[in-house]
Amino acid sequence: MINITIGNQLRKHREARDISLDEAAQLTGVSKPSLSNIERGMTSPSISTLWKISKGLALPISYFFSEKEVVYEIATLENLKEINSGDDLIKTFSAFSWDPSNNFEVLFLELMPGAQRISKAHADRTSEIIIIMEGELKLKIQDNEINLLPKQLLRFNADNDHQYINESKENCKFACIMIYPTK
Repeated sequence: MINITIGNQLRKHREARDISLDEAAQLTGVSKPSLSNIERGMTSPSISTLWKISKGLALPISYFFSEKEVVYEIATLENLKEINSGDDLIKTFSAFSWDPSNNFEVLFLELMPGAQRISKAHADRTSEIIIIMEGELKLKIQDNEINLLPKQLLRFNADNDHQYINESKENCKFACIMIYPTK
């Protein structure tokens, strides 16, 4: 089950860095009991909670879905791991999980008509590449509104709050490549 994988990865990282649950709660803004429940696989965190944890611990969100290192990896859109977004109008899937040997992760998102998702600023110097596959997407970054159509790509600095909006009557499907700063 995905909640077991997430919990194991959280505990593994926390213990490797010698961070207590209290310290992790302070760093992430997620309560100690919630972190404990996640680590024990008792709850499956929402995408918002995972973003808080990943930002607070300076980890890509897909780290929580990686179980082992591989020589190569093939993903199909039908077999991606869904991340609970906490919103029925938004589906988020993890494709290629982050691991310490690279600095990126790949996510696929589907926004139903009328869906809006606010994404808090990621770690400093994080970049995001959006690739529109189907539908239209409005992206708000600070005072900018950018309208994207199928087959368009956008790269932006994701260390600012930003918002994804589907104002159309069709689903919007897009790939999101998160590029994290190297140490």
